[in-house]
Parts: sequence; structure tokens; C-alpha cells
Amino acid sequence: MIYKSQQEIQDILEGGALLGKVMDVLISKVAPGVTTLELDKLAYDLIVSYGGRPSFLNSQPSFADKPFPATLCTSINEGVVHTPATLNVTLQEGDVLKLDLGMEYKGLYTDMARTVPVGKISREAKLLLSATQQALEDAIASLEVGQSLYSIGPAVKKVADEHKLGIVRDLVGHGVGTKIHEDP
Repeated sequence: MIYKSQQEIQDILEGGALLGKVMDVLISKVAPGVTTLELDKLAYDLIVSYGGRPSFLNSQPSFADKPFPATLCTSINEGVVHTPATLNVTLQEGDVLKLDLGMEYKGLYTDMARTVPVGKISREAKLLLSATQQALEDAIASLEVGQSLYSIGPAVKKVADEHKLGIVRDLVGHGVGTKIHEDP
């Protein structure tokens, strides 16, 4: 098990709150005609302005043979995760955009992801976003102190099954703290 001091927990919470502010600004800028590179630059500038460091930029992910070239992951539509924003794709009306962002703050890492519509989206896309939001809420509601994190899966699976959705089983989450990705 990985344990953190009260100060580390406080610093992670502070960093997470700042990263949440960055994410809120990014989401407010998502619109048809905006490029992923514009969002990446904005994310970089905001993180640095808060005293942080973009944790993905120049990191060496296990799934790649060279350092990650962006501050922000911007996966569009069927893309799952980890697409670098530096590919400079222009967002189109009806796209569904996944934003994944990490920040090192006071020597500790935070990470978050959000999926947002680009303009008007299809009924099918709205249902997907609604179902995944419900899965997240049900997973959070299922948590109890001292309970195994493996109890989250059934809550997510139940909602996915109800909506005939699949689950990407190799990308189910990670902890934050002293490394970009660590055990919970």
C-alpha cells in the first residue's frame, strides 16, 4: 500500500483544485473551429501560471518509444485516450472530445479527464455522455472507507450493461501522488 502524509494529501488536493480550474477554462474554450494545439498551449500557460508543471509533457510513457510531446491529451470521437494535442486537429461540430490533463504541483502529481461535446452532438453521443456520467456517479457512491477499489468495477459495469456500452478494460484508472501514474 502507498500511504501519504496529511501534508501530501493537502498538497494533492490543492493541486487538484488548481488543475480543475485549468480544466474548466479548457472546457469553456471547446467549440467548432478550435484546434487541439490551441487548447494545449492554453493548458500549458494556465498550469505554469498556477505554479505547476505539465506532467505529461516530455514524460516517457510505457506505451511509447519517445517522450510524450504535449501538455494535453485530446482524443476525439472513437479515440480512447492518450492522443497528443500537438497533432493540431481542428474540432468539428458534433465531435466528442476527451481532455486528459496532468500537473505536478509542489512535487506531487494530479490528473483528471473530462469528455465534452463540441457544439451540437448526436442523440447517440448525448446518451453515451449521460451513461458515462451515471457510471461515474454510481462508482463514487459505491465507495466506502476500507473497501477494496475493485468494488468500483461492478457499479460501472452495471450502468454500461444497461446502456449496451463496452468498457476499455486496460485503461481503468490509477492513483496520483509521487508519480504520474501509481497504484491507488
